[in-house]
Amino acid sequence: MNRRAHWGGVVLDSTDPQRLARFWAAVLGYNVVEDSPGWVVTQDPEGSWPLLVCQGINRHVQHGAESPQGNKFHLDVGLAPGHHATVDEVKAEIARLEQLGAHRVERIVAEGQPIHWVWADPEGNVFCAPGL
Repeated sequence: MNRRAHWGGVVLDSTDPQRLARFWAAVLGYNVVEDSPGWVVTQDPEGSWPLLVCQGINRHVQHGAESPQGNKFHLDVGLAPGHHATVDEVKAEIARLEQLGAHRVERIVAEGQPIHWVWADPEGNVFCAPGL
């Protein structure tokens, strides 16, 4: 039987998975669908994929390391396909992300790409979002 892998979710290591899951659920408009010690699963309200999972850091997760090694990937938070945001909409999204606990790390201006910011979530995991 041939099986094809499918997109299941994104997992973020965390020292406080409940807090981090609440942050990302608010950013993405997701709902918490499972909340267990050391493991929180969030999903789009319509039940679509991917899931976003926050798991507690332990020696197994960190491959034997005593402390977190930092994330090895990031999420891109974008606008709805085909939507061209106004300056006021982008400013409102920046304010919302900051209110949720994110902070700007670096402004990216690159040829052929929209201006965006590298952000850090409350635990320092980086992600990208539109900016001015």
